[in-house]
Amino acid sequence: MRITRKMLQSRVDRLNVVLNRPSTAWTRLEKPGKDGHNIRSNEGHFLLDSNSPGDGWTRYALARVSYL
Repeated sequence: MRITRKMLQSRVDRLNVVLNRPSTAWTRLEKPGKDGHNIRSNEGHFLLDSNSPGDGWTRYALARVSYL
């Protein structure tokens, strides 16, 4: 059985629901914040990161949004 990006994405979406994490990585703000930005990152959101180095394969990794 081949594992597809859609299958991995559904697992990551379920992980965010089960762990009560934000459902999206970014939130668009009505008004710019005090720093002038129109979007805000949602700390704790899990996402599927991808990397295609050019050899015909795509690598996927589980990543989490965090503040520095």
